[in-house]
Amino acid sequence: MLTGTYPKDKKLHGQMRDSGFFEALHVKAKLDGVEKKYPMEYIKVVSGDEADGRLARALRLKLLGPFDVRVAQEAKSSFFRSLSEAMTNVSQHAYPEDTLQRKIRVVPKGWWMLGHINKLRSELKVMIVDQGIGIPRSLPRKHTLEVINDALSQLGVFKPTDGQMIKAAMEVGRSRMRQDNRGKGLNDLKKLIQACGSGRLRILSNRGEYIYTEGGKERLQAYDDSIYGTFIEWTVPLQAILPFLEDDRDEND
Repeated sequence: MLTGTYPKDKKLHGQMRDSGFFEALHVKAKLDGVEKKYPMEYIKVVSGDEADGRLARALRLKLLGPFDVRVAQEAKSSFFRSLSEAMTNVSQHAYPEDTLQRKIRVVPKGWWMLGHINKLRSELKVMIVDQGIGIPRSLPRKHTLEVINDALSQLGVFKPTDGQMIKAAMEVGRSRMRQDNRGKGLNDLKKLIQACGSGRLRILSNRGEYIYTEGGKERLQAYDDSIYGTFIEWTVPLQAILPFLEDDRDEND
């Protein structure tokens, strides 16, 4: 059973209601009135325990209705490949059976996804969060010590922080992609930013942070406290993503 308190700030309470936060938890909002219009238009929270196309459909309904855009054939599945990899990583690696007993109480084997359009900034943001063991701890379960050490040696570190372990996971995914000549692993999370040519990918996992921006720029950070899970966030200009959404609609419908 989940427990918590409602926010005292009415604006925050309303935004949580309108984003679908309470609905996703099967909790009734304690705020009367209709949903308000904000500079941010929400794609409401969805959740699951495996790859799921519901958010993809919600994004298409939100974004493509008012726009007449030309299909971008050269970058077909980059958008949904990024989202699918994030969900697949959760369902396959985030919740191993032998680690479900944790210091904190978690909702087992689940991910939550939320998106919004910031009309003032003309910006799309999509976020996925889970309460799994985190990328730094799941990496040694997915790959041999030799593979991980090879990735860490490219970073020049031997006692890695969580941020460096996230980066190592990216390097492992990139090397496997080169070997197999196909997308595989966390490296796929960058494809949306690469296809758009702009935007930002941000990954927080346990005590580490990894940020990837256009042009291949990367930034790592280590923290004292853990978020006990993984948070992935894509931020892209709205006009950059619309053609790819249109193209994926044709491919997946």
